[in-house]
Amino acid sequence: MLKTLAATAVAGVVLLAAAPAGATNWNENMDLCATAVEAEGLAVISDHNVKFAGGTARKLLIKLTPKAGGDSLVAECKIRRGEVTEVSIKA
Repeated sequence: MLKTLAATAVAGVVLLAAAPAGATNWNENMDLCATAVEAEGLAVISDHNVKFAGGTARKLLIKLTPKAGGDSLVAECKIRRGEVTEVSIKA
């Protein structure tokens, strides 16, 4: 039984080490997207609560909820190699 546990632990470590080199943290991508939204003048991030709304390997959706109340916005960012290549807002 001990050998089985050790083999399972080794297999788990191998799987973790096999993660793609380009895989980044979702929080980092959210920060990139929020920065791009503000840089494009689409929204003032300090006036909004930012929340993860979905995403794929290349596209990220963040929900921007105004701190003062009002309708939320959803920002869509296309990210490639750690850089935002396209940003848009959906009401």
